[in-house]
Amino acid sequence: MNKFFLEYKDYYHLDELKKIFNDNKSLIIFDTNIFLDLYSYPVETRQSIINSIDQLKGILWSPHHVFLEYHKNRREVIHKSKKNLDEIQNTLGSFASGNCLNISSISTYKSKYGKFHSELTDSIQKIIDQYTPLYAELQKQLTKDIEPIRSKINIYKKQDTVSLTGDDPVLNFLISKYSDDDIGEPYSPERLAELFVECDARILKKIPPAFKDNSKSGKFTYRGIEYDSKYGDFIIYKQILDYCSAKKIPNVFFISNDVKRDWREPVPHENDKYYGARRELKAEAYLEANIENLILLDLNEYFKVLGIALSPDAVQDIEALKRFNNEKKKLINHKKAQELKESLEILDKLKDGPIDILNDFIDVVLGF
Repeated sequence: MNKFFLEYKDYYHLDELKKIFNDNKSLIIFDTNIFLDLYSYPVETRQSIINSIDQLKGILWSPHHVFLEYHKNRREVIHKSKKNLDEIQNTLGSFASGNCLNISSISTYKSKYGKFHSELTDSIQKIIDQYTPLYAELQKQLTKDIEPIRSKINIYKKQDTVSLTGDDPVLNFLISKYSDDDIGEPYSPERLAELFVECDARILKKIPPAFKDNSKSGKFTYRGIEYDSKYGDFIIYKQILDYCSAKKIPNVFFISNDVKRDWREPVPHENDKYYGARRELKAEAYLEANIENLILLDLNEYFKVLGIALSPDAVQDIEALKRFNNEKKKLINHKKAQELKESLEILDKLKDGPIDILNDFIDVVLGF
């Protein structure tokens, strides 16, 4: 496509993607969520993803900040993945034991008011006598039907050898696959300070990426430098551009299951449907780093490009987790932004002054 209009290329045919992917000038990058999500998949799905990464022949590289976020969040994600299985198992148990007639409440009624309304008590007793055996049979069948699910959960627990204090096959694989040369250098404190200022300005102007991350909270320190989670995507993006510019790499595949409007071009008039990378990102990538093809793929799209047929269960696992994570982030971001907007409205009334700039800031967070 003509270099003046590269950013307007919204669609790549699968054969074209495969050709670019296998080009020795193509860079393959996985987002942090791809590595962290490995802890939440069943073992078979996790291993399918690990095997696919292990056999990659292209230029496999990672921005430093991807692995910084991975190591920072790894233990919490492992803890939650194990806790989720326990909660599912407990919920199933509560569901089975809770689905029965509340006989005690009826008995209370009979002891308190039965002598005043004997005809009602007799009618209620007939219903109890009629339905108690049915409910007992229902509960028996329910317990029987739930048992295979609980057994499968126990199998998942036994199969999963990831440990917070011991062996971690995901971490072991990543260490073996990515040498120090395969991971970019961290930015200096001075460069980070410049990027933080630049990112804040872009957020207010809704310039991608990262304007959808403004509601993220969480500061942390790495080797004496303070980071803020809301700058994470922008740091990763800039590290990609800097590396490609230095190495003269024209093609970039960025694989991520985090589908957001500040990375992907939304399909007009279609909610939650997206093309590839946003036009602003493709234009900037070309102008700053001479990247001709900035291609964003989710995990299932990545497997199609590889030509690997996943099992139906694996496809379902990947889609379910992606959908869950994205919906969860939407709810969290919307709730935080709405609470902040309500607080600002109260503050505006107290001070009797305009808050147009602050309202614009909140609108960015909500995605208006």
